[in-house]
Amino acid sequence: MTNELKVAAIVVTFNKVAFLSKNIEHLLNQDTTIEEIIIVDNASTDDTETYMTSLAANNPKINYQRLTKNIGGAGGFSHGIKTAFDNPVIDYAWVMDDDTMPRNNSLTTLLDAAHNRLADNFGFLVSNTRWTDGHAALMNVPETTSDWNDRVADNLVGIKTGTFVSFMTSRKVVSELGLPIKEFFIWSDDLEFSSRISKRYPSYLVTDSLVDHEMAKNQGVKFLEETDVNRLGRYTYSFRNKMYIERRDGHKGYLRYKISLLLLMLTLPFKSVDFKWQKERILLKGFNQGLFFKPTVEFLNKR
Repeated sequence: MTNELKVAAIVVTFNKVAFLSKNIEHLLNQDTTIEEIIIVDNASTDDTETYMTSLAANNPKINYQRLTKNIGGAGGFSHGIKTAFDNPVIDYAWVMDDDTMPRNNSLTTLLDAAHNRLADNFGFLVSNTRWTDGHAALMNVPETTSDWNDRVADNLVGIKTGTFVSFMTSRKVVSELGLPIKEFFIWSDDLEFSSRISKRYPSYLVTDSLVDHEMAKNQGVKFLEETDVNRLGRYTYSFRNKMYIERRDGHKGYLRYKISLLLLMLTLPFKSVDFKWQKERILLKGFNQGLFFKPTVEFLNKR
């Protein structure tokens, strides 16, 4: 039965053609055939367009979507999932970054979990993501549920959130609950989308579906420890988007998060960190934007 389920793989890319070419190779080598491989190119300025135009011309499974401007990972994933379900034969969207390297049986195992172990009663599934040295990829550790170990005998761990690194969901779920919020641009779009789903449907980490995430460093998001000045600006989206999520989910969490940011702004000048004053400005900007940020959830039937 799993061979009858039609899957579209969605990869969002920006200026990483070397990683993207490896990712596509891994997708084409899956034990279970992928119906469509959708590559959403956020207006890359490297050789991505040349490479993808040639590749798509010789492989009918590849659907190359080059955007006219960079709409961020959030916009790219929203566009890709919408494109996938525009194809009426697609049952599942399998979402990932361009530096995700699925193993040959990654999709087979996800589909086995979806259909055979869960009887299609799930919101989303994520793979067991490893770094290049085989250890857990720290950026992709999901938040577990209180009863996370209820299905461990089936290689399933109950989770509340997951990242867009081998993340699979169904047409049914997206039709009901909507797409990722494209206005997030980057950061927390997967957190918001996955938590929106898991509040309605049980969702799982599939421990025997392994993928490798070829990040430069195996570390989570650490604002105060950030040493790359070129990455600092994107933290604005992190603070803004998280404030929206907390505001939407309840007054207590929103109040706690606002207080935590205000305390950080007050104490940051006394900390020994790189780019102290740039970080102070980013905190203030993200906080102020988060007070008024009100994005909308787009649905498949609203085009």
